[in-house]
Amino acid sequence: MWAIYKHEDFKLPLAERDKLIIRNARLEAINAETQLLYASDWPHWDFDTPSTIYDLPFLNEKQKRNILGGNAARAFGLKDPYAARAAAD
Repeated sequence: MWAIYKHEDFKLPLAERDKLIIRNARLEAINAETQLLYASDWPHWDFDTPSTIYDLPFLNEKQKRNILGGNAARAFGLKDPYAARAAAD
């Protein structure tokens, strides 16, 4: 399970904490680290910014990079946009 919650995550109101726990379980259930592709319907007024993924406290940097571009690059046979940055880390 990916969920490694920091103490400060539990300072959130109960409803917000529950949303994070449910979101974490949902992403885990679909194996998001290797299966989920981020997409946005920008320039629509109600679009999701990349921070929707980046701000999730239970994802590590590799998981975020995969969801925000690495998974799509692998699916379409493209160069991973984060590969050079990951190698430098």
